[in-house]
Amino acid sequence: MTMAAYEAARQSDIQHAMIMGGIVLALGGGVIYFFIVLRSYYLLNRTLQETRDYTRQVIASMAHGVLSIDTGGRVVSCNQQALSLLGMPAAAINPIDLQTVFDFQETGIAQTIDQGVPVMNREIRYHREKGDWLPLLLTVTPIQDEAGSRNGAVVVLRDLSEIKRLEAQVRRTEKLAAIGRLAAGVAHEIRNPLSSIRGFAYLLGRGHGKDTPEREYADVMVREIDRINHVVTDLLNFSRPMVLEPEATMLPDLIDHVVSLVSADAKTHDIDIHVDCEAGIPPMSLDPNQISQALLNLMLNAINAMETGGTIEIRISVSNEGEGVEIQVEDNGPGIDPEVQEKIFEPFYTTRERGTGLGLAIVRKIAENHDGGVRVDSPPPGKRSGTRFILFLRNMEI
Repeated sequence: MTMAAYEAARQSDIQHAMIMGGIVLALGGGVIYFFIVLRSYYLLNRTLQETRDYTRQVIASMAHGVLSIDTGGRVVSCNQQALSLLGMPAAAINPIDLQTVFDFQETGIAQTIDQGVPVMNREIRYHREKGDWLPLLLTVTPIQDEAGSRNGAVVVLRDLSEIKRLEAQVRRTEKLAAIGRLAAGVAHEIRNPLSSIRGFAYLLGRGHGKDTPEREYADVMVREIDRINHVVTDLLNFSRPMVLEPEATMLPDLIDHVVSLVSADAKTHDIDIHVDCEAGIPPMSLDPNQISQALLNLMLNAINAMETGGTIEIRISVSNEGEGVEIQVEDNGPGIDPEVQEKIFEPFYTTRERGTGLGLAIVRKIAENHDGGVRVDSPPPGKRSGTRFILFLRNMEI
């Protein structure tokens, strides 16, 4: 064997080894590159997922309802607040067509989807399944890609209930201020001549026999003057500021006292009064005189609502928040018409021939002075007739 052949074989082995090394090096570089690309993809995917989760959390945490819809009006996504406002369960949102909820033409959503014209802060009223109307502020903006193609719209819903309540409270305050100025201006001018007229009417009546027409006319004049004086007194009590004088009060004892005041009237009308007090109600920091007046007005209204007898149920319980108590005064009378229920707390609105229209207005004012409120259910839930007033009173600082 010659050296030339050996040298040729050695060179061939070296070349083969170099080729194999190059291949191994290329494969190693490819594997390293693959791992780098895979890691980059993983980091990018994790960043994208974190961004999605964060965006989802932001939308879910918004105080307003947010929905996204496609060009056909079907809901693609929404947050919990939107479900709460619309009164829908989470399971029912996937197949829902928003056109079954809102009128797209009236609200302008159709114009946003078709033409890309946004709807900004349009006030609407949404009728929920449970029967109440909810004021909403609607904003609709189109969803567009970089090429300008529309893929749907974003609908933002804002609950205006609290704003409407505050607006109504401001209007009531302005009305009360006007009534106060009116009462202050005319009360003394009315009361002084009323006292004189009543005195002379009384003396004229006593100048005739008991069974004479003149005595009867004079007695009618005295009663009507007393009624006018009662209206003026209610007006003054309603218009002047109510200064709270809170003190530790046992509500069960207070209610027993008020029940004793109306028991004779209730017995005359063949009405039974039942009191159901939740056990363990602690002393409340309340103004006992004002609360007595509010409860007295509610009980007298209940008695007047039942001309042929019935039952008044009074229930006392700690509120769900634990910050106060709820007092329910319920009768089994004919109830209050739905169109009347929105007006009964307004001053001077009454359905009774000889009513002043100030009783329930005073009840609401007393409740608001205690940082609470009053509402009416007629008929009460689960019943066909009757009226239930719910008075909420917040525990105050002494």
